[in-house]
Amino acid sequence: MARLTALLERGQARTNEFLRNGVDQWVDEGRIDERRRDQLLRTLNAPEAEAAFLHAGAHFAISLPLRFPFGATARFLYTLGLRLKAEAGGLLHRTPPVRARRCHTVLVMLFALLPGFGRLAYFLSPALAGDSLLLVIPLDQVSRKLPFQAYRRLHLDALFIYWAQEKPPRRGLRHFLRGGWHEDLKERVGDVARHGRLIAALLAFDITALLIGAYLYVDSDRTSVWWFDERNVMATIDVVQLFVAGLCGIVAYRLFWQQRQGSDSEEAAGIFLWAIGGIGLLVFAIDDYLTFHESMGRQLERGLTFLPFAVNMPDDLLVLGYAVVGVAVLYVFRMEVFADRPSATLLQFAAAAAIVMVFADIFAHATVLRALEYPSQTLANGLLALAFIVRYREVAEPAVVVSRDPASVCTA
Repeated sequence: MARLTALLERGQARTNEFLRNGVDQWVDEGRIDERRRDQLLRTLNAPEAEAAFLHAGAHFAISLPLRFPFGATARFLYTLGLRLKAEAGGLLHRTPPVRARRCHTVLVMLFALLPGFGRLAYFLSPALAGDSLLLVIPLDQVSRKLPFQAYRRLHLDALFIYWAQEKPPRRGLRHFLRGGWHEDLKERVGDVARHGRLIAALLAFDITALLIGAYLYVDSDRTSVWWFDERNVMATIDVVQLFVAGLCGIVAYRLFWQQRQGSDSEEAAGIFLWAIGGIGLLVFAIDDYLTFHESMGRQLERGLTFLPFAVNMPDDLLVLGYAVVGVAVLYVFRMEVFADRPSATLLQFAAAAAIVMVFADIFAHATVLRALEYPSQTLANGLLALAFIVRYREVAEPAVVVSRDPASVCTA
């Protein structure tokens, strides 16, 4: 028991030292001033925050002797045990464990499973969410210790600087209800029109390919589907568009940091969306073309007695997983999704088409609904390609009216 107490005290001391060193480093780097530092540290004196900070110390204590995956498992079980204990106490005494629910949350449990970053899980609890810096600074400190100088090479400081800033209020529901959406739409469509020839050329190509496939299908008395088969014409068109989009996103990210001039913190943080999205699209393109998820789906089918969520095939669960990850990334970088740029507008259209595609692929059983699958997939891929190509052009030529030549697309 004495050894356990000593370990917890050591973890608490490490947590306190870790946070204070991070705050002092931000002061030294000019990111915050001393008044802000004092205000931040006073926040920890609130009873609820102090309790959550003690549990953060316990996670640090667990992480000292245990390495992944044992430390991650122990952190998860620690939080889960405290939450279950509080819920059981609430049932017995008929008093809702409000503080426990704000401290030992499901998000804390899941984040605790991450290697390295998992010891910061309690900084995500609502009990410590009163000041965003209580999360941003610890994440910044852990990121500085990533291998291969990733913090410097990937410019991760831009993310934490943006997340630490107070965000100006955006146009809300009142603006939308008073007709502001109409003006916003006209402005966005006008900006997108500058890329009209590129957009028209790519969409015309996709529509022509779809019409040819539909003609072959109808002309064969609905028996010939080779045009739409795996690794055939439409699949190849889709994978090429995804590859172009992915490469443009990665190149745009690299080019942005090579010639960053006059960009604000929001744009600097938002460029990460295109790099992450680009990598994700490359992975998805390879998976979709080589049908990895279908092979995994067949293996999954052997262990399932039913298909949950009313999906059509077991591999659709993996597609749904891709969709969940994509939505999560879009949510984190929502400031970029709603930015006043043509690339953001195209990305919104692509996201809408992708939602239709996912639901048609996974949940549609009727023939009429399944007929939406290929058009929505091709439209989503085409719009994604356009969004990423246009973002590349915006970065490559920030002060120049972009060319209307449809051939001037991103080449990595």
